[in-house]
Amino acid sequence: MAFGLSLLLRYTTLGRSIYLIGCNRTAAERVGVNILRTTLFVYGITGAISSIASIVHVSIVQTVIPNSIVGQELQVIAAVVLGGASLTGGKGSVLGTVLGVLLFSILSNSLTLLKISSYWYNVYIGVIIIGSIVINALQEIHQRKNMIRVSVAE
Repeated sequence: MAFGLSLLLRYTTLGRSIYLIGCNRTAAERVGVNILRTTLFVYGITGAISSIASIVHVSIVQTVIPNSIVGQELQVIAAVVLGGASLTGGKGSVLGTVLGVLLFSILSNSLTLLKISSYWYNVYIGVIIIGSIVINALQEIHQRKNMIRVSVAE
């Protein structure tokens, strides 16, 4: 599934349109991207992936509890940000997200093996999110400094 999504985002016009809408919605509209159709596709594919994930979760747990994953949103955001996705949109990759989830799982397992209280998990997750955002912001500042600026005479 992740491999197919990675190919879709990297090598198709639809994937580039998704990134463009994430970067600058106005620019995407001016270029001619059908924003409504692309947004509906993104929500549809997200729903399909969520349904597959819920079926897998039910098959592992062997019971259906509607609110069993409530409160896990912070961990999901931390894993995605750790994988390199930008909170402002337009950046990130499927491979980075998969690696972020793996790294976050290793970190969570390590905290358990070190016998650190579960109350501190959210503190560590918050520190990871803040650190990732700071590193991302510093990288963007560095990229803006290294941009070549050209002035055009009228």
